[in-house]
Amino acid sequence: SCEIKAWVVGQDEREAFARAQLAEWTASDHEIPTLRLALPSGHGSDLLFRHLRTQWARIGVPIERGNAADADLWLIDMVAPADTASWYLRQFMCVPGRICDHFADGKLIEAKDAATPEQRIDALRTAASSYNDTTPFIPLFRPIRWSLVAPTLDGFTPNGRAIHPIDLIRFGRARP
Repeated sequence: SCEIKAWVVGQDEREAFARAQLAEWTASDHEIPTLRLALPSGHGSDLLFRHLRTQWARIGVPIERGNAADADLWLIDMVAPADTASWYLRQFMCVPGRICDHFADGKLIEAKDAATPEQRIDALRTAASSYNDTTPFIPLFRPIRWSLVAPTLDGFTPNGRAIHPIDLIRFGRARP
C-alpha cells in the first residue's frame, strides 16, 4: 500500500518564506520592483486591489494599479459565450506583447481543422497541456455560471449551458 502524506503550510509560514526570499534578493544588490496589476474598473476590483496591496505589503512587495499594456499581471473577468475547451484555450493564443506558446497555438489550429472528433480532442488536450506548462494563466476562482430569476417566473430549469429559451418561461404568480 502507498501512504500519502499531506503537508499543509500555513499563511505565516508562506509569508516568512516569501520575506526570506526577498531578503536574499535584496542582499544581492537587487531592488524589489513594484508589481503592476491591471484590474477591471469597478467597486469589486477596488476592494480586491486594496486586499492584495495589504497582503503583498506583508512580505515587502509594493503593488500599484496599471493597465493591461504595462501590467505584470492582469485580472480577466469575462463571461464565456460557450462551455467549450477551444474557446477557453483561444484566450491564450499569441498576440504581440504577451507571453505565448506557438506550439499550443498550432495545436489549437489543428483542433479547429481536425477531420474527426478524436483528432480534435487530442489536439485540444495537447494544447491544454502545453499551456499548463507555460502557465500563462493563474486561475483564482473556479468558473461558475449563475442565473437570476424572478420568483414570478414559471418554467425556469437550470442547465449546464445556461441557455433558457424565453418561450418556456412564463410570467405567473409569485411562488410561496
